[in-house]
Amino acid sequence: MMLPTGSSQTWNRIVLAAALAACLSVAAPGISRAATATVNFDFGSAAPLNPDTVATTSSPIYSTLQTTTELDNSVMEFPTAESSSSAAPSTTGTVEITPKIGIGFDAVMGDRLKTYTIPVSYMFSRTLGIQAALPLVTAKTDRIGGGTRTETGIGDFSLTVKHRFGSERVGAAFFTLLTAKFATGDADKGLGTGTYDIALTEKVIKRFGEYRGTLMGGITQPLNKPTILGSKVEYGTTLSYMAAVERTIGLPELWFGVKASGLHAFQSKISGLSQDNSLTTLDISPEFNYYFKRNASVNLGVIVPVYTDYALAGGSNDRSVAVRFGVTSMF
Repeated sequence: MMLPTGSSQTWNRIVLAAALAACLSVAAPGISRAATATVNFDFGSAAPLNPDTVATTSSPIYSTLQTTTELDNSVMEFPTAESSSSAAPSTTGTVEITPKIGIGFDAVMGDRLKTYTIPVSYMFSRTLGIQAALPLVTAKTDRIGGGTRTETGIGDFSLTVKHRFGSERVGAAFFTLLTAKFATGDADKGLGTGTYDIALTEKVIKRFGEYRGTLMGGITQPLNKPTILGSKVEYGTTLSYMAAVERTIGLPELWFGVKASGLHAFQSKISGLSQDNSLTTLDISPEFNYYFKRNASVNLGVIVPVYTDYALAGGSNDRSVAVRFGVTSMF
């Protein structure tokens, strides 16, 4: 089949994006052993816990923080044709046209936790947008009495309002994100936290020549105290943080970044038993982003846990590598 000359460049970009996706399908089973942290709440006879109360206060909390700790590849500012920078294709201008509708696909895959999300967004203007996301979750948890169980179902629905000020090429781009999470996932099955949360996140992106830096900090506050498998759970306030640097490699449209991200959960309680500073994590994530056309990208990353601290009786600090894959496009 003959392609029009004007479409050959776009076709080549789409082929490269498909190749990245194919690489993921080959690599994922080998390097993804567990997606996020799990904890077994084993208080012995010290507390009247249901024997099946397992890791429901650890891994699901990541779903609240995931979008805030991602590299913001939906707002990449490319130079105009007059720019002499080689950091992006000269035919691509700075993203300015609004309103826009966005749709994407995001997957985090591991042995213990897999989440598949199709986020839908709407940009009212260049500075204001909203995003809704409802993940499909597969969670494998350890039973305190031995063995494991695997559950699949919808996770916690989230709604995020994003406001942007400034430009990453002129000064810096500042983002304020306000997220509400709803308890649509079954906490008894480890698919959600059982809580209604509110999260406030501040993010700044700055361009330094061919480099792009990101800093982020956020706070998540649960608004209720759920009962999970017969045990009253009181989640503490959680802080999230992220720092990243990206750079073009080879092609102007292809970027490689390294991201450090994590969280710190303050005092929580299970059946009245306190867990001071119950969870602290730090992950390092190398990521590739390929912008196959304006406002559209595919990304592939590996989440490598480097630090985990559970101040919790019976808790396990073991976490393993996870794979993240995503596609986003604005129309």
